[in-house]
Amino acid sequence: MLFRSRLVWLGNSGGGSLGCFYQQQAAAAPADRLTHTPAGRPVRLGAEDMPAFSAMLVLAAHTGQGAVLMETIDPAVIDEADPLRSDSALDMYDPANGFRPAPQWSRYAPDFVRRYRQAQRERVARLDAIAHAHLARQGEAERMRGGPAFAAQPEAARRAIERQVAYQPVMTVYRTLANLHYTDNSLDPSPRGYGSLLSDRPDLMNLQLMGFGRLQTPDAWLSTWSGLSSRANILLTGSAVRIPCAVVHAGRDLDVFPQTHSQAIFRALGSSDKQFFDFPSRLHYFEPEGDEDEYQGVQDLADALLPWLQARVPA
Repeated sequence: MLFRSRLVWLGNSGGGSLGCFYQQQAAAAPADRLTHTPAGRPVRLGAEDMPAFSAMLVLAAHTGQGAVLMETIDPAVIDEADPLRSDSALDMYDPANGFRPAPQWSRYAPDFVRRYRQAQRERVARLDAIAHAHLARQGEAERMRGGPAFAAQPEAARRAIERQVAYQPVMTVYRTLANLHYTDNSLDPSPRGYGSLLSDRPDLMNLQLMGFGRLQTPDAWLSTWSGLSSRANILLTGSAVRIPCAVVHAGRDLDVFPQTHSQAIFRALGSSDKQFFDFPSRLHYFEPEGDEDEYQGVQDLADALLPWLQARVPA
């Protein structure tokens, strides 16, 4: 939204972390901005005009897409090429680990939760290694094609190098709907319902096409979906955000949780002028329920946020 010469960022869901990432870079001196992506590709942020925001509205936002996938990726997957090969000791949907059939709430033991979260990090690290291997092969082919010996190579070898340079791999990441919070509401308690924003049967949807970060290039995996490599994480960028900020929590959100996300974001922001708005009965998109007016949730949101914003960025 443009207020005369001032900019206000309104970011819902993943827009919160992207806005904070942008603000971190915009507020930095050009010489201190990022020069390379997580994949190692050069970026020219230091040469770009990056107007900083005057205020930010962070609505039902998670800490970052990579951070979310770190919570939802299924660590029981043994083989990335065979998603049905599974380690039952790390399967959240196995009754032996505390799972109960939907819509009953499950209960997972603290030791299982600890092992599960560590194994999720390990799987993300393995996927990072796969992405880097794809990029390394392409980079080596690009160096060979640009080298002085390329012209002397046999025709078949030159063709193979050219094909490797042209090749654009796509990573398929199976089983990404496996957050313990979906089925155990004692973890980061909230008035949420059972399941995920994407499905009320995450145990089944976990094996289907729909899910977070399911298909992407190696570059996209590292920049966006890797919880170890992506820089669009408010827990990493928030301290550089020193403008007025409003953080909105939707209490019944199925993928954004009060302590894991909303309160963590609020604490991470470096602003001395920040306010937390809690809407205990609202869902992720403030969508209507039952006979409620279609725009009632958005109206309630506007009634709370507009006075806050007008006091800081007057029209």
